[in-house]
Amino acid sequence: MKGISFEVAEGEIFAPLGRNGAGKTTAIEVLAGFQRADGGTVRVLGLDPYTDRAAVRRRTGIMPQEAGFFADLTVAQTIGTWRDFTDGPRPRDEAIGLDGLDGRAGTKVRQLSGGEKRRLDLALALLGRPDALFLDLPKRARPEDRAPARSPRLEDRTPAGRTRLEDPAPDRNARLDASAPDWSARQERPAGAPDEPDRDADWL
Repeated sequence: MKGISFEVAEGEIFAPLGRNGAGKTTAIEVLAGFQRADGGTVRVLGLDPYTDRAAVRRRTGIMPQEAGFFADLTVAQTIGTWRDFTDGPRPRDEAIGLDGLDGRAGTKVRQLSGGEKRRLDLALALLGRPDALFLDLPKRARPEDRAPARSPRLEDRTPAGRTRLEDPAPDRNARLDASAPDWSARQERPAGAPDEPDRDADWL
């Protein structure tokens, strides 16, 4: 994955687009400090996300494609467990209510629908009141209502000035092109600008 260059301002919403294999998840993993970039410079909140991983993790939230929940824990127990590993976490009941899981607090994770699991993913990503939020395929797995996995309430739960990388209505987006020889970021355009339909393209 080469040739990617972008900067996301404080409070801005930015959404990479691309087909499967274009590098969207890889980009997220580099930004979150899970992988070291082979070249170039990566900074998140002014820090190197790999060498300053602990500092970056305290100020960022991430919603991965698969969180790896313990199936036999309830929603409340899952959030309680995550709170133990989060600096300055929200109260448990507040986190449960972030995306409409109030009535599912005592439900085991194995009994949740795919969409409810994504809501739990989002609640955990927001648990530490992050300054920057990374969402990997948030629109995935909500067959019960065909709605994006990112709730509209996200706007209310991330205060002004916080940065989100991905949103169904971003301020800007860029398409990652897996068909290009260097898997480059092909184009950046304001949100809403006309583009050719691409049924195989996914949000990050």
